[in-house]
Amino acid sequence: MLDPIALLSPTARRRITGAAVVTTAVLTGVLGGIDVPLQNAVAPHGIISFELAGTIERSSEILASWDALARVYAGLSLGLDYVYLLSYSTLLALFCSWGARRRAGAWHTLGVWLVWGQWGAALMDAVENFGLIRLLLGSSWGGWAVLAASAAAVKFALVILGEGYGIASLLVRPDGGS
Repeated sequence: MLDPIALLSPTARRRITGAAVVTTAVLTGVLGGIDVPLQNAVAPHGIISFELAGTIERSSEILASWDALARVYAGLSLGLDYVYLLSYSTLLALFCSWGARRRAGAWHTLGVWLVWGQWGAALMDAVENFGLIRLLLGSSWGGWAVLAASAAAVKFALVILGEGYGIASLLVRPDGGS
């Protein structure tokens, strides 16, 4: 399998990494601030509670716990997340590619799969956002909650795998030592 990031020049990788680090850091802060008004007893984890609700009943309960302003914040969060998903997934893909270039064999192959997996996580995030937006706009179809929670679960799994791979790549020397 091809690692598209490895095809980039070192200069291009550095520039993309710099842009992804800055964009991801800024958006993480902004989205964290936007999430504060969404956190309450019904949705203790704010937008993440909504992402993982999984049923129309639970989604409706969360939406009912948010006043009109909080729903505006939720919409803003979901909209900004379409930019964020491009940023964090590219940053994690770069991290996985870096780890893969340090290794051979199965470790390399896993890293290349996880490069693509991070963009798969972004796709799942976009699907999740679409379902949540439909619910936020008043749809009562339970499939949106199931779709959003399923896509979120896949997204989180891929992101956690990518982060774990990248961290392991930092901790283990390229020659296999620790």
